[in-house]
Amino acid sequence: MFYSKSKTFTHLRESIFFYKDALLANLSSKEKQMMCLNCLYNIWNNSNVYFKYVFELLIESSFIDYSSATTWIIEKLKKSMFIIL
Repeated sequence: MFYSKSKTFTHLRESIFFYKDALLANLSSKEKQMMCLNCLYNIWNNSNVYFKYVFELLIESSFIDYSSATTWIIEKLKKSMFIIL
């Protein structure tokens, strides 16, 4: 869904809200939310604008919990710090 609807921000937002019920059902646990964030990162890690837009949209729409997002960010920072050191 993330990759196929990446034509414009409007298309992307509408596709996320079109599948709102499926997203809420599938993102019920913290582990599934972390997997979703990893998927999002794997698809758009080179496009900061799209990544930031979807990341904020998922959090503001309560698809992803703040605690899951914070944990995911800290894990990514730990990995990047380990690679640098």
